[in-house]
Amino acid sequence: MLIRLIAAHPALFVDGLPPFTSTLPEGWYAIAHTLCCSIEDRLTREQLAICSVARITASLGKLDFTMMGIYPKAIDLLIDGAGLLSRVTCQECGERPARFRGSKVNRTLCNFCELERCIRENRAWAPKH
Repeated sequence: MLIRLIAAHPALFVDGLPPFTSTLPEGWYAIAHTLCCSIEDRLTREQLAICSVARITASLGKLDFTMMGIYPKAIDLLIDGAGLLSRVTCQECGERPARFRGSKVNRTLCNFCELERCIRENRAWAPKH
């Protein structure tokens, strides 16, 4: 998914890759793509030349999108909004509603994907509302 995002938004990625280790869960691709489109729409060509994506990760069940360089504060608001949206979007399938599920690994999953994960890991599933 990260390679697909970079291909769709080459102006935001220096040398075709973020400089820090990055991952993008499949279910959050649409959020990241929309965020990149919004950032590109709000930056001038000159601003695009001096800023780029530093890192994209799934951190504590939330999309963590980090920019480096000089850019308007409005970009931070877009990034914060994408992070909030990721908190209610399944990171595996992209469906809503989803919820944060903290365990050994923190994830935001819908009930269906959580059930599938429980089956794969051979553990009990306790649906929560």
